[in-house]
Amino acid sequence: MSAPPLDRLPPHSPDAEAAVLGCILMDANDCVPPCLDAMRAGGEEFYELRHRMIFKIMVGMFDGRVA
Repeated sequence: MSAPPLDRLPPHSPDAEAAVLGCILMDANDCVPPCLDAMRAGGEEFYELRHRMIFKIMVGMFDGRVA
């Protein structure tokens, strides 16, 4: 098995990542638990670093770790 070329990006969707963050902003109580069931709290599934950081802060706020 050969390694993928270094000039190719892995599959990702900035629009889908933004939609997940938008859903959390609209209704965190209903959105965060299913997101945490499907993803890790660190947000490693997000390709864009800024989306990953926003997600981590949102999860921290939901858990009461961030004031």
